[in-house]
Amino acid sequence: MIFYTDHAQIRMAQRNLKDEEILFIIEHGKPIYKAGVVFFQMWQKRLPNFIKPNDRLANLAGTTVVACCDGEGCYLVITVYRDPKSFKKDRAKKEYNWNKTAEEWIA
Repeated sequence: MIFYTDHAQIRMAQRNLKDEEILFIIEHGKPIYKAGVVFFQMWQKRLPNFIKPNDRLANLAGTTVVACCDGEGCYLVITVYRDPKSFKKDRAKKEYNWNKTAEEWIA
């Protein structure tokens, strides 16, 4: 199950991303566990072979979904952005943990 912060909903609208596309990125993107959250990065090489080049899902390459997970399959999406150059910066983030729960992100 996926929940969204108000900020994430605004960013999804600005970037023209739908719920199904966020789910696709979470399922197929590369998870990076840093800074107490999970960065799901959609790399071009991680796109499934059945995706055609002119498909809307092919345009998701370069998109990152930042979420926190409760460990039971529930995600709270914090923000979404499109910038393949940020992949390197995201991987270099510190591995500290804010110990922030999903309830604290919503509040």
